Amino acid sequence: MGKPSREITRQAKSGRYDLLVIGAVGRRDNPRVYLGRTAKKVAEHLHCATLFLRDADMWHSQIEEDIEEIARNYRKARELIKERKFKMAIRKLRRCLSKAPYFAPALEQLSKAYQQTGYKAEADALSKKAKLIREKLKR
Repeated sequence: MGKPSREITRQAKSGRYDLLVIGAVGRRDNPRVYLGRTAKKVAEHLHCATLFLRDADMWHSQIEEDIEEIARNYRKARELIKERKFKMAIRKLRRCLSKAPYFAPALEQLSKAYQQTGYKAEADALSKKAKLIREKLKR
C-alpha cells in the first residue's frame, strides 16, 4: 500500500540491509534515462549499497550467485576481524570488493583491517572512499 518508492525506502531502512537489489525500468530508446522514477527516488533516499537491474530474468541466476558470494565473503571477513585474523579478512574483503567496488560496508571493514595491521594511509583512503559513497547515496 502506498507509493512504491516510499514503501521500498521505508522497508529498506527498517531492516539493516547492506545491499538492496531493485529492478530499473528506464527508457530503452534513450540511454541517458537508465532508471525509472521509482528506482531513482529509492536511490536518492537509501544509505545502503543498491544494485539496479534491467531484464532481471536474463541475469537472475548470475546475479544471485554474485550477491551470495559478496555476502559470504563479507560475513566471513567480519568473523575474521573479530578473531583478529586481519590478513585473511583483507583477502575476503578484496574478493567482495572485486564484485562490488562501491560496497561501503566492505570498504569500512577493509579500512578497519588495514588500520589494525599498521597501514594507516591505506586505511584512511578506504575510509574516505566509503564516506564519499555513503554521502553520494544520501542525495
